[in-house]
Amino acid sequence: MGLFPPTVVSNPAGLAQGPNANVYFVDYNNGSDDNPGTKREQPLESIAAAVALCSDAQGDVIYVTSSVHVEDLPIVIDVQGVYVIGLPGQVPTQQCGTWIYPLSDSPVFTLSAGDVKIFNFMIWGGASGAAVNFGAGATNVRNGIHNCYFWSGTWGIQDGAAANTPSHYLSITGCGFGPSLSVGGINLRSNGSWHLIENCFFEQTPGPQILINGFAKAGGRVLNCLHSLDSDTAGDAITLSTGTRWVFMGNRANDRGVTAMAAIPWVDSVATNVWMDNYRCNAVVLPA
Repeated sequence: MGLFPPTVVSNPAGLAQGPNANVYFVDYNNGSDDNPGTKREQPLESIAAAVALCSDAQGDVIYVTSSVHVEDLPIVIDVQGVYVIGLPGQVPTQQCGTWIYPLSDSPVFTLSAGDVKIFNFMIWGGASGAAVNFGAGATNVRNGIHNCYFWSGTWGIQDGAAANTPSHYLSITGCGFGPSLSVGGINLRSNGSWHLIENCFFEQTPGPQILINGFAKAGGRVLNCLHSLDSDTAGDAITLSTGTRWVFMGNRANDRGVTAMAAIPWVDSVATNVWMDNYRCNAVVLPA
């Protein structure tokens, strides 16, 4: 999956759909939660209603077909193995798929089950919380957030401040994080290990744009991300206060302007991780 603008994936869940998977359609403008939702011509109005129809571990898919979607938030996805996919609308320049706006000051998505994946959304979070967060539960593993752009919220993505929220194998790929986020891009606080952050773009997002702190975690990878920094500050791109055996490779960072920033954009305060070919402007620089 490429860097922002995210590539729209027509059916990214197809390979994971089981033989008994159901497909539901949601359209805020033309749908009704009294519809069956199994045909595009008879869509549901809310993602929450579609989630309620899904079954655990079947690989059910929810397509959101409206260009702009508004719903009472947060949208809690608490069914294992559900895929929620925003489809491109009628706006020619809209490459992220569906735009989701909040009706209240809250997160947009709360992932509270394992194997949940969301794709192709422009996400506008409330002012007081992360746009995407995670509910408690030891089964909250293998979640994925792909080809989304995070416009507003405190953080774009923030996991829980407790164990297993989520647990292991969180994957964040092809996502963009904008300058209107008030705190940062990604904040990992739980004890989950073996995460992957790859091919993401941070567009003047406040820093640290990726913060790894809280409970001990191990074996993650941050690969090939672009960091356009809002200030010349140490660790403004990636900061670790915990973690071991993480691998950082191919990431590039610089503050605005045509010269290399003075501060080192990477900070590893635990020094138990692997840093390879991470660039400050055009030079490889090890973390502070």
